Parts: sequence; C-alpha cells; structure tokens
Amino acid sequence: LGMLEKATQPITAATLDALPSGLGALYLEFIERVARKDPARWSSQHALVLGTLVAAQEEMSAEEIARFSGLDDARVAAVILDIGQLFDVDPETGKYALYHRSFSDFLVDRRAAQEYHCDLDAQHRRIVEAWRKAPDTPDYALRNIAAHLFALRADAEMRKHLYALASRTRMEKKRAVLGSDASFANEMARVAEAAAMGGDLVEEIRATSILTALRSRAASVPAKLLALLARIGELDRARGYLSLPMTAASRYKVTSEVGRLLMASDPGAAEEFLLEAIDSAPNESAAN
Repeated sequence: LGMLEKATQPITAATLDALPSGLGALYLEFIERVARKDPARWSSQHALVLGTLVAAQEEMSAEEIARFSGLDDARVAAVILDIGQLFDVDPETGKYALYHRSFSDFLVDRRAAQEYHCDLDAQHRRIVEAWRKAPDTPDYALRNIAAHLFALRADAEMRKHLYALASRTRMEKKRAVLGSDASFANEMARVAEAAAMGGDLVEEIRATSILTALRSRAASVPAKLLALLARIGELDRARGYLSLPMTAASRYKVTSEVGRLLMASDPGAAEEFLLEAIDSAPNESAAN
C-alpha cells in the first residue's frame, strides 16, 4: 500500500497482477487515506476524474478529462498530482487511463468500493451531457459518443440521441477525420441493437439499411486499390476499408489478394494482410 501511495518504486501492470486476491481491500484503504484528508474535495474532484476515466472508451488528455468531468484544468491537474500513480500516461500523447483494469472493476463494484463506489451510468450520462452542450468537439466524442449513448440505451431519451447519429453529415465528418467508415459502421450496429431492444422498428430498419450499404461498399473496393493504398503508405486507409462489415468469404478474398499483391513491394504489410486472410478463411467443415 505504501508503494501505491508514495510511488517510491515503479508500479507496473505485472506488479498489480502479482498482488494477492485482496487487492480490493488495498484499493479501499488507499482511497480512504487520500479521501480522509479532505472528504469534500475527494467527492467533488477526485471522484469525478476517476469516474470519467472509468467510463472512458480510450485514453484521455487532461483537457478532455476536464471537459467531461466538468472540472477546470487546474483542479484536474491537482487531482493527477495527488493520485497520479493510479494513472497510466502515454509517453507519446500525454493521455491518461486508469493504470490497471482491476482498479476500474473495483470502483464500479458497490460492495467492494463502498462509499467510494462509482455509478457507471452517471459517468456515461455526464459525458453525454458535456457532448450535448458542445457537439462540435474534438475527436474523442466523434469516435466514442455512440458507446456512451449505447451504455444508456435503456433510457428512451438516450436512444433518441443515439438514433440521431445515423446521418449522412456525421458519416462524412467521421470519414474525413478518421479516414474510413469503420467507426460509423460500428455506431450503426449499436443503433440497430438499441432500436431492436427498444422496439423502435423504423430506427432498426434505417440503421440496418445503412449497415447493408456500407457492407456492399466495402465488398466493392477492388483489392488492387487497397494494395495501392498500402504501397503509397496509406495503410490506415486500407485497414479502414477492411474493418467495415463484410462476409468472411469477402474478407478472405480481399485480404489474401492484397497480401499477394504486396509480397514484392512490402513484405511486412503483405504478411499482415495474409495473416488476416488466414484468420477470416471460411470454415470448410461448416461449408460442407
């Protein structure tokens, strides 16, 4: 516990994995030691930062944490200084995540975390509300807001906001920023599932139709074009096309052809596509 509190030696994921099953008790004692110094500040600042990162779908910058927690930059910086040893910081981007999955699991476990329990729905809802106040925001919301809305799909109002993502404007914006339609396709899959759960047949049909169109588009992209994209260094765009929904047979055909075309010019990229082809190869026993 002293190691966690004072960070006098490196804390790694392997270190945490090696700790005994009573890790939750250690987390609780650590939080209590920090919270007892200023209970009000813990509730109004530390808990908001931790809750935001529990719900986050990817690493967040300090500015993103501030925006989605509702705190100002100075308070977020102070919290990071207080309990920074519980965060993992990407050395390239400077973005933050909770250091170990076990800590996130602890925080959402009401019995384990006790009064420090993190209401996950409340965290998703706060992130959604921040996005609704300023929808034209940086890339985090563009990539991930559908996941937060989907987490709240039992709420009819949240489903309406999720359904509203099914628009050509959003598709084109995501394609321009992210380089492919893969992320938008994932959103439409969530929209269709949420609509099915809510009995919203029209929205389910609309989202499914969009997914069908995206699948058809992905299957129609020639393998030679994807190979060309890879050759000119646009690997991410090529991967983006391949991440769109398509049948296993279509994925196998395209990835194996791209791999073959790249063998001479880029063996490394060729290997990547050929391995994906192997993974998506149709099951002969199933076919028979």
